[in-house]
Amino acid sequence: MLVVIIIKKQHRIKTVRENIKKLPLFEAKNINDSLIKSDHITSGPLIILFFHPDCEICQSEITILSSDPGLANCSVCLVSYATEDDCRQFALQYIPENNQNIEILIDSDYKLSEIFGLTAIPSFYLYGTDLNLIKSFIGPVSITTILKYLTDG
Repeated sequence: MLVVIIIKKQHRIKTVRENIKKLPLFEAKNINDSLIKSDHITSGPLIILFFHPDCEICQSEITILSSDPGLANCSVCLVSYATEDDCRQFALQYIPENNQNIEILIDSDYKLSEIFGLTAIPSFYLYGTDLNLIKSFIGPVSITTILKYLTDG
């Protein structure tokens, strides 16, 4: 029985990796209750960051992401299973009001988490201008590393 479980888990990991090589199709509501569809994202670079408003590492990472001039031409989708109100408060506190390239998506039904095979928060998925996955990270990542992959990718 244990062998079957391990094989199923390995198959699931392989399937997820294959499915996210190109930006997968998904839809989710943002904190303004608008429906955001991935097929409306036509070019990158794009950062998808799974976070939680109470995560101190996430707070620090997003503060840096939202203010670094090197990411001015990069779209950022912040994805959380937290409540819409918690995410809205988070945005007020950690994202400059004039930042138009950051979208917070609510993953209350865990559909995006499942698509990306989420195992930990924070998790980063970096997509290039062609919306092909360049690199993914589980855990904190420096802005220098993100910029390296998005400019060299």
